Amino acid sequence: MKQKRAVKPKYLSKKNTGKKVCSSGDEHPPFTQSQNSMFRFFDKIKNPKMPFKRVIVESPFKGRTPFEQRRNIAYARACAHDCLVNHHEAPFLSHLLYTQDGILDDTIPEERQDGIDAGLAWGEVAEATVVYVDFDISKGMEYGIAAAKNASRPVEYRTLGWNFNFNESETNK
Repeated sequence: MKQKRAVKPKYLSKKNTGKKVCSSGDEHPPFTQSQNSMFRFFDKIKNPKMPFKRVIVESPFKGRTPFEQRRNIAYARACAHDCLVNHHEAPFLSHLLYTQDGILDDTIPEERQDGIDAGLAWGEVAEATVVYVDFDISKGMEYGIAAAKNASRPVEYRTLGWNFNFNESETNK
């Protein structure tokens, strides 16, 4: 017996109601994050050259201690990996790029703000903002979320399940 394949219905907007309806005319609730990921996965199988979805990634960066700072950098790298491997996205993490030695100094408030603003400029070409919330939402992340909402860019919240404490030696890599 041949198994039926899930088909993603095409949504249309009902005039003057703002409700989304399927092409058949039936109202449907929005898809969950896992259902959307599943559809992107099947699209990728059908078309392996499918372009990556461009996303701005918000994750905590500035730590209260050097250890917390290193943990946040390791976490941001894991977020980038999650976007690339599990979601077929091209992530942009300005807080990892602009804070490297010789670019901007995150301890100087003006340079920190320049880095945040430069990262937000990429929002003009991003298709979504992805917020990773395992370590709560920082002020810088709030700024990025507000900018995404002001630009009517979708905001998606994710977790990696990092609810444990690192040993100091694990983030020295």
